[in-house]
Amino acid sequence: MSTNKIIKNITEGIENYSIRLLYQEESQVEDLRRQHIKYVRNNVSVSLDSDFYYDGCDCTDNCESSECGCKSTHGYFYNSQISGLDPNLVQSSNATFNHTIYECNSLCACSNQCQNRLVQHGISLPLEIFRTSLCGWGVRVSSSYTNNQRNNQEKDVDDQVVIKQGQFVCEYAGEIIKTDEARRRWRSYKSDYGITDNYIFCIREHIGKDRVLRTNIDPTRVGNIGRYINHSCSPNLRMFLVRVNSIVPIAALFATREIRENEELSFDYSGQIGMGIEDEKINNNEEDSVSKNGIIVGERKPCFCGSENCCGYLPFDESL
Repeated sequence: MSTNKIIKNITEGIENYSIRLLYQEESQVEDLRRQHIKYVRNNVSVSLDSDFYYDGCDCTDNCESSECGCKSTHGYFYNSQISGLDPNLVQSSNATFNHTIYECNSLCACSNQCQNRLVQHGISLPLEIFRTSLCGWGVRVSSSYTNNQRNNQEKDVDDQVVIKQGQFVCEYAGEIIKTDEARRRWRSYKSDYGITDNYIFCIREHIGKDRVLRTNIDPTRVGNIGRYINHSCSPNLRMFLVRVNSIVPIAALFATREIRENEELSFDYSGQIGMGIEDEKINNNEEDSVSKNGIIVGERKPCFCGSENCCGYLPFDESL
């Protein structure tokens, strides 16, 4: 068995916590560097006029009052005790991509310690990238962090919960691009770089009956830790859209259940929540759909998540 080599932090210090990379061969890192050339903490807009500011609150109590302007206008969904969403919400089948979370923003009078500021602060714990047996690179909580937690709490390995249900983990960040550019890049990645995994994430928000707001996130070359998280048909993370200062949403990932030590992180690229969705439902333009990491029609990629609900193939977006 090969011994892991370690790059201690691939973020160059821009995240609150370090992100380790575990690998066996130098060729693995060289190949990765040819693809992922820049780590970013948040989305980067490419030639888009995306700035938009909604009104801020005038709270001086860090928005603890129910009279907070942001909370009364947009609602409040966070649970400060777990640094995340209410566990009932992350499991709710009624929560859709029209269910947007608005955090306090730069126009608000509250401080950075406000309870309605969470996702904007970045990843909530140290993570690491490792090689999986079937799915290439994957992500889990850093083993150095879990070892320290276990030593401090004197718990057995099998009993070590490292992420609480509802806890915010990270966002899926990259370059925000227009749809025509997304199609051009996907063709270029395959023909010019030999990249056969599609990392471009397409979010569709249905506004009213006939309007769709589409956001394309491309972390292929410029992206964050989210690009390494694999798909599962029974995931332990779920995506919610969060807005801070901009109409461009943040694709934030929250834990759907307790996650234990050494457990790989995953989310459903179709935007569902482990319901065993059939292929036909994934490909329909139904309300609030998300697609990632597929090949064009006729080139479906098999899914190796191992779930009892596995659909057999990775979701894909026909529009690319």
